[in-house]
Amino acid sequence: MKRSPGRRSGFGTPPDRQILRSSELCALTPLQQAIFDSQQRRPDVPLCVSHYVDVAGTPDITSLQASIAQAGHEFGSDLILQASQGVVMTRIGKDGLDRIEVIDLRGESDPESAAQNWMGNESVRPLDLLSDPLTGSAVLVIGDARWLWYTRIHQIVLDGAGARSMTARAAQVYTALVRKTPVPLTSARSVHSMTDTEQAYRGSTRWDADRQYWDAKLAGAPVRTSLAEPGELTSAKPLVRSATVPPGVTASLVHLAESQSVTLSTVVTASFAMYLARMTGSDDLILRLPVPVRTTHSVRQSGGTMSNIVPLRLIVDPRVGVDELLRAVKFELVGALRHQKYRDQRLHQGPVLTLNLFPVVLTIGDAEGVLHGFSAGPVEDLDVAVSQVSRDAELEISFAANPDAYTGEALTVHHRRFLDFLELFSATEPRTQLVDVDSRTGMVWGSAVRHSRNLAYWSTVLASPAPELGLLAAPVGERSSAAIVIDPELYRGLEALADSMCTSMFVLLQAAVAGLLRRMGSASEISIGISVRGYGATTADEFVSMFANQLVLRSAVDTNVSLARLIEQMDDVIVDALIHADIRLSAVMAHVGDGRSVDSGPPFRVLVSAQDPIDTHPQFPEVMVGIPVGFDLAAMPEVYVALPIPQRNSDRHVQPIVGFFDCLSSPQQVDGLAFRFVRILRAMVDNSHTALGSVDLLRPDERKELMAATQPNPVIGDLSERFVQVALENPDAIAVTSDADRITYGELFVRSNRLAHKLIGMGVEAETLVAIHLSGSVNTVVAIIAVLEAGGAYFLLDSKGPALRQAFKLCDAQPHCVIADSEIPGQVFVSTDADGYSSERPQRTDRRGANALAYIQYSGRSYGLSVTQGAAIASGAAGIWGALLHGRTLIPSNDFHYPGEFPPVRGHSVYVLDDHLSPVPIGVPGEIYIIDGHLPRGYLRRPGKTAVDFVADPFNRDGRRLYRTGERGRWTATGQLEHLEYGARTASVRGVRVDLDEIDAVVTALPGVEDSITVVAATPAGGAVITYVRSAHTDSSQSIVDLNALAAHAMDHLPSYMVPDSFHVVDSFPTGADGNIDIAALPSPILAPIPAIRRVSDSSQR
Repeated sequence: MKRSPGRRSGFGTPPDRQILRSSELCALTPLQQAIFDSQQRRPDVPLCVSHYVDVAGTPDITSLQASIAQAGHEFGSDLILQASQGVVMTRIGKDGLDRIEVIDLRGESDPESAAQNWMGNESVRPLDLLSDPLTGSAVLVIGDARWLWYTRIHQIVLDGAGARSMTARAAQVYTALVRKTPVPLTSARSVHSMTDTEQAYRGSTRWDADRQYWDAKLAGAPVRTSLAEPGELTSAKPLVRSATVPPGVTASLVHLAESQSVTLSTVVTASFAMYLARMTGSDDLILRLPVPVRTTHSVRQSGGTMSNIVPLRLIVDPRVGVDELLRAVKFELVGALRHQKYRDQRLHQGPVLTLNLFPVVLTIGDAEGVLHGFSAGPVEDLDVAVSQVSRDAELEISFAANPDAYTGEALTVHHRRFLDFLELFSATEPRTQLVDVDSRTGMVWGSAVRHSRNLAYWSTVLASPAPELGLLAAPVGERSSAAIVIDPELYRGLEALADSMCTSMFVLLQAAVAGLLRRMGSASEISIGISVRGYGATTADEFVSMFANQLVLRSAVDTNVSLARLIEQMDDVIVDALIHADIRLSAVMAHVGDGRSVDSGPPFRVLVSAQDPIDTHPQFPEVMVGIPVGFDLAAMPEVYVALPIPQRNSDRHVQPIVGFFDCLSSPQQVDGLAFRFVRILRAMVDNSHTALGSVDLLRPDERKELMAATQPNPVIGDLSERFVQVALENPDAIAVTSDADRITYGELFVRSNRLAHKLIGMGVEAETLVAIHLSGSVNTVVAIIAVLEAGGAYFLLDSKGPALRQAFKLCDAQPHCVIADSEIPGQVFVSTDADGYSSERPQRTDRRGANALAYIQYSGRSYGLSVTQGAAIASGAAGIWGALLHGRTLIPSNDFHYPGEFPPVRGHSVYVLDDHLSPVPIGVPGEIYIIDGHLPRGYLRRPGKTAVDFVADPFNRDGRRLYRTGERGRWTATGQLEHLEYGARTASVRGVRVDLDEIDAVVTALPGVEDSITVVAATPAGGAVITYVRSAHTDSSQSIVDLNALAAHAMDHLPSYMVPDSFHVVDSFPTGADGNIDIAALPSPILAPIPAIRRVSDSSQR
């Protein structure tokens, strides 16, 4: 065909359209890269879309070839992938689009079936993305005047919507060619312009709004909804069952849609969701809805890969009507379509529902053709396609299933059952409850949904074993009991409080039990088991006669909430438990699936019962708590509580109400539990707005005993005065010795005095900071005493430590000068050579005694602790002063590390306090506070952190302070302080306190490291510091963090004793039910003689 010079623009390409040259290489778009990676993982399962057009007439192959080539060029489907320097790129091909395979099937006995079989086999033929054509077309002749135009395109080139638009454009070009008329201009946009649009969307407020929508919509949604067990996709060719819906049923569905002002798509979606709910027994479902993500006319006429599959969450409650379900489905469909561009939802598996209810009829030359979707790609589980080939035609429903998850028989049964159910659904009155749509199976479905709902609820509640209570335990096997006695006046007050709060006495007592155990133990979540009768039934006829079912009441208890709020929270927990009570606890534990059972979990740590039945809650008037019968537990829980309930025929207004505590504790501890339980009940009645943590649980004698430990602080001088006294008394004794040198106390006194005079001459005065950076042990001790004699304060720089660490200390402390072996750039240098100075002790009038600053302690911290001379002396034998102040010989080691903590030693007093700074009873965990007038001042130039860790002593009006150690402990009955745990993210390793958070901060500062978690692991040789690292790269090929870079980085920024013993790279960090990192589930550490990087996959040994 001849073309004029201006024919190009008339042939359908606008002048401003940018066409890539065939030699130009472009990077894959993010979506193309994701598709490429997915295809490489499963090369035998092609990610292709295919369709065909059923055309009446005979084809003009030459014109068809030309039209396909032009449309393909306009839509960018003439794409070729090419590896360039290890990176896959795209370029435009020169030819190939105009090749069409023509297959004449008229000689087959059933040409149409033969064509379907040919397309089915061809659509799953594997492709090599770097060598095979990514698009293909064929003409299947199945009659003298009928042919099928088949197209197959890989998703890396076009998605389903783009492929259909390209075929429509080719039909438009074909028609113009055979009719010899001008080809209309195309409005198709370039792939790269649409990529730019996508990138702009991801940085917009619309993206953020979509993210918030999907986060809220999918919160708590099921991860998987299916009619089959999971199956790995190994076959590209799915099982397919198709059938048409009878015309009468289609008409009824259309009528139902019109009567409820919804679309036919809404009705079909609702019917399949209801079928899925009935078959799975679940009322919370996920369907997956393919959407084109082409919201403008020009984008709908363009190529590229933009489609998405959005999750459609539907709640199908058997008790609602059909009309309510239709409204709900309409609402969810509208929301999903409004937010269809968002692609970052958490993966939810479910059947794919494709709705093609708008037939696509194309003009092809002088004939018409109907476009039929054939394949949208591999089927992971079940794809349900509902289509209508013409406006007057019947609906066609196809089920395509993964053959590794469904058998042919099972797929046939589901397909037939859905068609039958669709007929019932179409004939149902809109106000009919869903459970009554099919009277034959409705009750079974309702029961199944209740069971599924209850199972899901309890599986979430009991996802992890109950936390240990942390009570002070007695010797193994020893149980003790104590009576709970409530006087009639208090009981009447509790009844009045329950009435005023519209709750029950049982709720109040449960709240008191939970609050007590939170105050007395270390667990913030309290798990209580109760035995109920009724299983949540609403009529007495459905009750069972025994209290044979256990429920678990798990509540997170915050000591800062008021008692009224605690009661409200317990009310909510009990109501939720009773709503889901009609399922056996043993069945739930078996379903959890981690090997736990009712007696080995355990699901609760406390068992509460009532000697006489007691109503649980006003909303459940016939459900009661009693004594367990046929109890499932193999052994009694840690704590057993018999609630104080009035006995039958007793006068509650006169006689005391009695219950008891029984637990694995000493008699004194259990007696304390009973006493404190009544204290909390009394506080509820007196003032329910009191915070749980503010309720005074101490007996007067206990308070006196706990507060008696506070002693006046001894009078302490300063370090230099104490040292001078020792040196003058022991001039010939060896003060310091090392492999290379030694010095007597007399020599140390003389040398330190000379250096002190030198420092004073250089401007060192009271509390002037001086850094010390010396290699010799003797010289270092001389410098330390000299700085103190001059009135200053010192801090040490490790002569063998990381240079970056030293630079940080110098920048943070800003010393007046540095005593060193050699000059340090940017610092005032002072040598230890002071022979020309006086050996007499400097005469100073500004000595401040114990309150003078002695040194700045950095240890492993990223901040300096300002330690006074009194605090240094009060720390006893810790550090170098334990020797020098007592005339003993100092043998320096570890580069003069300071004591890492301020442990409770002689000279210090200790409190164990709760979150409200109140003393905790004996045996109760609390935070350890050190009391002393000679505590460190605080943190150098960090007043905020100082205010947090150094607090005013609430029991002393003389301005004394407390130091909160961050450690937890408790007093034993013998008066010993039992240490329970270190503060958050700190640990003691080889006798030195290590800040694990500081290690993580240093490690994550290295480029390429996304996150890290450092732990201390037990090994035969003692505790080892292990750091688990998560790479910033998701691509496994880039996820190995460089060993040398990470080890060097840690050594440059951390003291040597804080450098991890081993590094491990993991794909992800395991998390517990609370969303926090599950330390116990991290891979077992593999130790090496030097810090090492090791990659650990998710399946490695735990």
